[in-house]
Amino acid sequence: MFGVASGLLHAVRGKDNKDYIVRVMTSGGEGHNHLRIVRRLSSTFPDNTLSTSHILPMVLEVQLQDITFGFFPKAQYILADVLTTRKSTVEDAAYMILQALEVNLLS
Repeated sequence: MFGVASGLLHAVRGKDNKDYIVRVMTSGGEGHNHLRIVRRLSSTFPDNTLSTSHILPMVLEVQLQDITFGFFPKAQYILADVLTTRKSTVEDAAYMILQALEVNLLS
């Protein structure tokens, strides 16, 4: 389930059977500064996921006429589902637990 009520964001499943969020990055000549920033932040992937910035990298960019779509990994999962699903790796679960502990320590 993807609970975002916005025309700018849509959830999709890729050919690799992973979930992604598609976001309209530019349209009608607007949004190019934001797109440049996201490209820059995504350029150091995968190292940026290990930093404290918690940036989700743009993994794919698709251009359709004057509209640019950015594809981002879906990061809205329930911990119990990650721990009990065969598709999840130990690394997936460890990262999610570390994120949960970090939030508790910071709040």
